Parts: sequence; C-alpha cells; structure tokens
Amino acid sequence: MKYMICETKKIYHCVEVSEEVNMEELMDEIESVLHKYDSGCEAITVILERVKDTYGLEYEIKCGYCGTEIDGLSIVDEVE
Repeated sequence: MKYMICETKKIYHCVEVSEEVNMEELMDEIESVLHKYDSGCEAITVILERVKDTYGLEYEIKCGYCGTEIDGLSIVDEVE
C-alpha cells in the first residue's frame, strides 16, 4: 500500500528593514496573498519589493535563517 504523508513545519525567516515600518500591517497583507505563492518567504519578498518600489524601503530577507521546527506528520490519504 502507498500513503500520502503530510509533513507540517515552521520555517523562521529574518527580515531587516532600513526604516520603521508597521510589520504587523504588512504581515496581514502578506497572509492575505499567501495562497498565491509557493512559500511564505516568496510572499514576504513580493510585498517588501512593492513597498521598496513605492517608498524606497531597503530590506534584506534571509529565508530559513532562524531555523525550522517540525510540527508533525499525518496520513492524508492512500495512493494507488
């Protein structure tokens, strides 16, 4: 028998910005478009690029820089 197994994990990124921004407000925006991207890091980058282009914000993002943590594994379905 074959099974589809789902691994869920948290990936911690480091984001440094050149000036004060409301990161909580940006996170709300990032979370609202998260489904459009392959990763959270990609979504963060896209939104920060938009802010950079609009307001001249400089930023640096280090994806996975702060480590990862496995939340768990679960059986999703049997596979033929």
